[in-house]
Parts: sequence; C-alpha cells; structure tokens
Amino acid sequence: MTEEKQERNFRIRLEARLKNDYLAHAREKLGFTQKAIAAALEIYPGRYSTIENMHSYPDEDLQQRIMDFYKDHGINLDSEKIFPKELKKAKFNKKYVKFLQKDYCHYQI
Repeated sequence: MTEEKQERNFRIRLEARLKNDYLAHAREKLGFTQKAIAAALEIYPGRYSTIENMHSYPDEDLQQRIMDFYKDHGINLDSEKIFPKELKKAKFNKKYVKFLQKDYCHYQI
C-alpha cells in the first residue's frame, strides 16, 4: 500500500462524552483506571463505568463505598456535588455528529 493510499484510508472520529467530572478527576489524580476502582469496590468494571459516565445513579450504599474509597486515598469528595439528587432523575440523550470527508486532510503536529 502506498503512503498516499494509507492517508486516504485514514479515518477520524470526534467524540464528546459526558462524565461525572469530580469522579473522573479524582480517579485520574490517583492514577487508577475505572477497572481498578471497580475491583477495589468489588463491583463489575462496567458498573463503575456507568456511574462515572452518568448512565446510572448508584444506591446510597455504593455512594458511601465510593466516597470512603477516595477518602482512604486522601481525596475528600463532597457527596452533594458527586451525587446530587437531581442527577438521579436526569436523562441524557446521546447526540451524534457525523464528520464526512470527501478528500483526505493533512494534519501537522
């Protein structure tokens, strides 16, 4: 395959994702993955992911376990900011943006 063909077969995707910024920031500050946090909480990784990505709202027991985990690691989170009651009822519709490209583009870094 020539270099030109490789460039023309290049695909790009732009994604915007909703995240609970407080949880994501705390996790990233500790250098943990979602999978590592889930293991420490003894829940499935997908469950923690749905909480951080705001697809589900944890029950009070799990909220407390999450708060305790971060507190034990030196990060004090405000439960009213992390798990506001309004978030429990919030529904976020997925929005997609399609980026079609007739010709290939050159990007310089």
